[in-house]
Amino acid sequence: MASDVKLYLREELLKTEAIILEAEEYDETDVEDFDLYERKQDDSALIIDVHRDTGEVLIIIMERFKAETEYTIKMLREYPLPWTFSLSSLKIKGKPLEDVLLAIYKKYKNVKIIGD
Repeated sequence: MASDVKLYLREELLKTEAIILEAEEYDETDVEDFDLYERKQDDSALIIDVHRDTGEVLIIIMERFKAETEYTIKMLREYPLPWTFSLSSLKIKGKPLEDVLLAIYKKYKNVKIIGD
């Protein structure tokens, strides 16, 4: 694994049915320095932006998490990412992204979605 990425969950946005995980470097990075991390073999709803120069993860977005989590986890297990992730709000340290997403899904699957 390349490195452990410390993430922050934007809990207030879960009501929009999106999981948004920001890395510590996210706020201080200019938008023009973002690059999409391409996963050609993975057609899940997962979006990962990395820093253009360093390749460090900046933000991870999964829209429609209630419908997409299972398939996204399947794709991540088949095609793992080169990083591990930590999410202190759920006491997760050094785990693959699929474990992080599953923990978020289990905790927030019953959250009321705006518009439901």
